[in-house]
Amino acid sequence: MSSFTTGEELYGYLDKISRLYPGGIPRSSIPEAKPEATTVRPRCALFYMTASGDAVEQLSILAEAICTKGLRVPLEQCVVRPLEAIDVTGDGLAQLVRQANSPVVVLCGSSLPAGTVSEVEGTVVLTSFSLEQVGQNADLKRQFWEHLKLVIPRIPNQGRV
Repeated sequence: MSSFTTGEELYGYLDKISRLYPGGIPRSSIPEAKPEATTVRPRCALFYMTASGDAVEQLSILAEAICTKGLRVPLEQCVVRPLEAIDVTGDGLAQLVRQANSPVVVLCGSSLPAGTVSEVEGTVVLTSFSLEQVGQNADLKRQFWEHLKLVIPRIPNQGRV
């Protein structure tokens, strides 16, 4: 069976074969449509810089806790990813936002000033301290929490986990 890219191609094909089936195409010949897997747009995304790009277990646990406890978003509704040191200015940041496909992106450990909230392609982007710093310094942890409070109202369907 051919694959059709437009409705016109399909209609043309059906027109050609219609004389082969004067009583109509038998129902048994038509495969049942399978429901497409629906992907839900994540409510938020948290990217954190690491030295090697690998998710160090301790950082991964902290990042997940930030989503579930700090932002109050279930993990299945939050993208959590480690990143190697990348350029997150200009087009690099726009690419990251597109990749996240989320209304809110939290970027930890970038070269951008901590506590900065900006909008990139309709997405709210918060830059803050690295997770290593947050995990080791109580004062930075408090500041990080203040940063998170800036974007929590922008997370859709905000509720408790």
